[in-house]
Amino acid sequence: MTCDRTSKVTIQRDSDHPVLEYAVGELKWILEDTTSLQLADNADRPDIVFHLGTSPDLPPAAFELAAVAGGGGETREVFLKGQDAAATLAAVYTFLESAGVYFDIAGPRLPEILDLDRALTKAGEGWRVIPAVRKRGIRQHINFPMDISSYTLSEACEYIRNLARLRFNHITFHSYARQWYACALSTGELLANRCFYGVRYDVPDDTVVGPALRNRQVFCIPELEPVYDRPEELSRGAIAWLRGLMAEAARAGMHVQFSLEAPRGTILDGVIACEAVLDAYPDIHTLELITPENKHQTESHLEHYLSILATLRADRASLPALAVGIYETGPEHLRLGLEFLRKNCPPDIEWSFLPSHGGRAAVENMRELGLIPDEWERSMFYSWIEFDGLMYNQQNSLLASQQAVELALNEGGGGSVAGLSFNHWRTMENRAAINYAARVCIDHTLTPGDFCREYGAAYTIGKLDSLTKGMTVLDETDAYCRDRLFNIGFCHLSCWRNKPGLGWTRKFTLPNLEEACCRLDGAKSLLAEALAATATVSGRQLLRFLINRIECTILHFQVIAALVELHPVCEDARPEKIDADGRKRVRTQCDLARVLAGQYLKHHADMLPDRGCEGTLVNYHDTLPVYIEHVRNYFLEREDVSLYPETQEDDHPPAPEGVHAAMVEQADRTSSR
Repeated sequence: MTCDRTSKVTIQRDSDHPVLEYAVGELKWILEDTTSLQLADNADRPDIVFHLGTSPDLPPAAFELAAVAGGGGETREVFLKGQDAAATLAAVYTFLESAGVYFDIAGPRLPEILDLDRALTKAGEGWRVIPAVRKRGIRQHINFPMDISSYTLSEACEYIRNLARLRFNHITFHSYARQWYACALSTGELLANRCFYGVRYDVPDDTVVGPALRNRQVFCIPELEPVYDRPEELSRGAIAWLRGLMAEAARAGMHVQFSLEAPRGTILDGVIACEAVLDAYPDIHTLELITPENKHQTESHLEHYLSILATLRADRASLPALAVGIYETGPEHLRLGLEFLRKNCPPDIEWSFLPSHGGRAAVENMRELGLIPDEWERSMFYSWIEFDGLMYNQQNSLLASQQAVELALNEGGGGSVAGLSFNHWRTMENRAAINYAARVCIDHTLTPGDFCREYGAAYTIGKLDSLTKGMTVLDETDAYCRDRLFNIGFCHLSCWRNKPGLGWTRKFTLPNLEEACCRLDGAKSLLAEALAATATVSGRQLLRFLINRIECTILHFQVIAALVELHPVCEDARPEKIDADGRKRVRTQCDLARVLAGQYLKHHADMLPDRGCEGTLVNYHDTLPVYIEHVRNYFLEREDVSLYPETQEDDHPPAPEGVHAAMVEQADRTSSR
């Protein structure tokens, strides 16, 4: 049967479940945009009927596609069914993908005409998909200017919809104190008004940065800019924004998990914070209390959290699922936490582990942790698409996502992984890595190389081998920078300047910077070869953006190299020892660093395809040039260093731990496998 403009189509669902209703809407708009079919809710003698429903007897998270061929004027019936409504939505996207739609975190890539006949033929053969990962998704810290916490609500909701179209079905939102919930504690009132840890990013009077931003006075969620300086209204607006985003996530079939670090005061304070979160966000499916990053008091925190949850259960009639999590990057503290959970955690409370900084290191630490199959079944493994310590870098973590899935499959022993979610902040810069993570969570046999070739083909990129090699080099360079240039791209000013003088840069060396730049140049050359052979607008845009961000990364490394050149000249503890030649060198190198930072900003501003790119731009403007001036003033003006260390407020981010000998040893051990 050939589908043409006279063909009539009806879409039916077997219940009023809101996710099935959402699935109908998704199928309908794509059919309307890419075919000339006549869609009607109750067409008379339709040519095609889509049946959307659930089959609870399917394996968890599984879905299947089937079609009954029509002939002689009979109706063709298509059955898209999942173990639950979210799985049915995944079946809809899988059907559309087989008809020629390419789903991307940047938005669906629709063919001019949907190849519906091909999709119907494939469905007619019968098709069951058992995803490698049952709960598969993204972990959003929503804490920095470049993540979705600077988006308009409509843009953030579209990001959620694009996650669902990639067949992600889980999202964790993490809130630090004073960011996304409000309550009155024994220590005082908390408001949800500390955007980006309370760092104010005024729109600068700068010919490059200012005009590039949609905000007119201060960078924040655009809808909240009018109330930014009214704390109570800002708090209510922030909560309303996230509540709306969670509602969209639930509508799109996402399992919504909310994590927080419960207050360290009384148990009652912890209960009050949890109740405030649950009252503010009715769409939460799992409430998670996770330990503060690398505080190394793992057992104490977990004991406190279990007491809070026990009290919460006693006080509240209805609760979502509950979880406790460990955010520790040292294997010894992870083991202590696991041992405590094994002895003390009730069996119906889930676990989560954020075991390192960076995807490959997270896999290594989870392997060392040694969960048994039953423990994998109750756990969410948080890995990384993007490491925030390298936020100014063009990253490309592909292989680590496959490693995470394979590790959990091999150690879990159940044929599928219970839960795996990935940290990321920027969207467009991590476009390929997000897409690959989604794909490998469905099909664990898909290699990064095969994905790159498919990805390139979807955008009609020429020289797919060059694209694949370039993306592989970029992935390896990403891992190299994580291990040898740790935190070179951390995006919080207080961490850069909370040590006197050049303290933050002392862990970087010129040979490592030169090696990273050499590798980046290699990736850029390969991608340039692919660009020269690409004729499509979409393919050229994708490659030009990647090349632009690689060039920005190199500029950032050159900024740091200009300051590293000062290491032999300056003593942080005794700035007064610098001589006249040394002072001249400080001026020269700081001038050079400032020029290079300006080039980074200008080049970055040349390509701003999403709101997160604006966030990186204003953040870089308010971080690196300020740090360069700190270095200049410290050594030339004898500025009082007491002005610089940040107060240790509980809502300021700790800098991810620096490079240790053990970290380098781990990198060497991993690379030798």
